[in-house]
Amino acid sequence: MKKKMKYDKQKILILLKTIIVCMICFFGAMFAIVSFHNDIGIRDVFEEIYILVTGNQKNGVTELEIAYSIGLCLGITIFFNHVFGKRLTNDPTPIEVAMSKYNKDVTDTICEKNSGSKSQK
Repeated sequence: MKKKMKYDKQKILILLKTIIVCMICFFGAMFAIVSFHNDIGIRDVFEEIYILVTGNQKNGVTELEIAYSIGLCLGITIFFNHVFGKRLTNDPTPIEVAMSKYNKDVTDTICEKNSGSKSQK
């Protein structure tokens, strides 16, 4: 019985750690996007575009901002090639490409080190 309780506590701890990491990633990404939009003055850009296209002053949230938000979400989803843990295509994700390059660099470095140390002896 004690082993089961210990296993349950470990499972809960792992779940809590996972939730914390996910929250940090989510809020970090959110902060980065909000900071970027603040730096470039996206609100002013949208206001100017809205006035140019419609000829009216904007009142609250516009169709342009809603479309941009949906497009941003879809763009991120398509770029990372995952929706709810399922792949959209068989193409590698950006993380898989980076990991593949990293593994190749590590292998090349190890081969160079080993070949260099044998020739020095």
